[in-house]
Amino acid sequence: MDTWLWIVPALVVPVALVAGVAWGERRARRQASEQARRLDQFSAAMSDWLWEMDRDFRFTYISDRAEKVTGEPPGVAIGKTRRELAIAAEAKVGGDIEAITEAEAAREPYRDVVLRYVRRDGQVRWFRTSGLPIFDRTGGFQGYRGAASDITALIRTQETLAERQKLLESTQRVASLGWRVIDFVADTRIWSDNARALFGLASDAPLTMRSWMAAVHPDDRPSLKLIEDYPGHHGTRSYRVVLPGGKVRHLREEFEIERDVDGQPTRAVCTLLDVTELESARLVAEAANRAKGEFLSTVSHELRTPLTSIKGALGLIGGGVAGPLPERLKTLVDTANRNAERLALLVNDVLDLQRIEAGRLEFHFSPHNLATLIPQAVDAVRPYAAQFDVTYRFVSALDRARVRIDADRLMQVMNNLLSNAAKFSKSGQTIEIGLARHGNGFRISVADQGSGIPEEFRGRIFERFAQADSSDTRRSGGTGLGLAITKALVEGQGGKIGFESTVGVGATFFVDLPELPG
Repeated sequence: MDTWLWIVPALVVPVALVAGVAWGERRARRQASEQARRLDQFSAAMSDWLWEMDRDFRFTYISDRAEKVTGEPPGVAIGKTRRELAIAAEAKVGGDIEAITEAEAAREPYRDVVLRYVRRDGQVRWFRTSGLPIFDRTGGFQGYRGAASDITALIRTQETLAERQKLLESTQRVASLGWRVIDFVADTRIWSDNARALFGLASDAPLTMRSWMAAVHPDDRPSLKLIEDYPGHHGTRSYRVVLPGGKVRHLREEFEIERDVDGQPTRAVCTLLDVTELESARLVAEAANRAKGEFLSTVSHELRTPLTSIKGALGLIGGGVAGPLPERLKTLVDTANRNAERLALLVNDVLDLQRIEAGRLEFHFSPHNLATLIPQAVDAVRPYAAQFDVTYRFVSALDRARVRIDADRLMQVMNNLLSNAAKFSKSGQTIEIGLARHGNGFRISVADQGSGIPEEFRGRIFERFAQADSSDTRRSGGTGLGLAITKALVEGQGGKIGFESTVGVGATFFVDLPELPG
């Protein structure tokens, strides 16, 4: 009995130990299986994929998501090196492979290495990978573990942006356009390469207020307003810069200003345009325009004096001061007198145009009643209309239409409109002149029954030397300056001019003038 008491514990303890060891192994296997399952779940949930290599740099594990990039099932990679995998997959691998090779040779980690992968189907994919060397407890190298992610969409976006940036820079160079960004809070400045070139600044030159102001032409510095001193959110300024070689460049700068809640400027985005050639062309054009104006003024004044004498002499001869004229000679004198009158009108038009272009058109304003002034203008032109067998009819219910105008200039406006209406009317027709209230003022209208204004001519009817076609000049005379001058005269008195027309029915020109208060 005593022997059994000794034998039983001796048997039970080893059995218990064996059972405990077995139970521990099963628990360890369950934990390992659970960890592997969790790893697979994490791997499946990640946008990246995981991989593992042994000490010979052969894949021992690669998660399923790698197939999205390689186009190959993960099992293909097991037991192969990267080179062997590329051969098996008929793929081409490029990118910074040397960074990985050098790190692996030194048994060092590597991070965010970008590789280019061309699949067997021709697709080009990009991925970024990182690897960490694994060592056992004794320091023995066991291989690498790492992760990779598909960055194809990112690379393509970067390529698109780079191409657009290249195109933008090329366009800016062609257009002599640059840009710069000023951060007033951080006191920093970013300039495009073309902006630096416009100022003659080297690529490594400091971008400060001092360096910018040093490039500005000395004569422009005192009057040049700083961006932060502009009100609102938008501004434009023009100035000159002196390049290192002494060349002067004209720049026009436009900018948008960002402000904080207190209205203080925080940032400005600016564009710079080289307008040197445009400025040079403007100066040349202004000089040519001045020369033309001086020439026209001189010629016109030189013509006016003899014309006055010729008109006076012809008028006296036609009036019989030298005795009765034979009918044939009287006809010649009358023809010469009419042509002298036309030439005088042409000279006056040229002089008026020259004054308008020079901004020297003078007005002498005073209160007038259109209800009495317009009939006077109509009566003054009746003899001219009689040449075309055309009559005028003034229609208005107003007896008081007070305006502040230059009466002589308004008479000139009416003379142009009424004479045009007569020239373009048919024999026996009547031209109707109206005066009525319109908005906050009065409208003068001149309506003819001519052929109307062609559609294609309406957009330029108030331009200088405008004629519907060359036959207008031959049929009705004139230079095409009348309506351009008329428009300037009307607008110079605070009014507006316009027209309505139907081809084959006629045209109505109207002048709107503001009412004189009180």
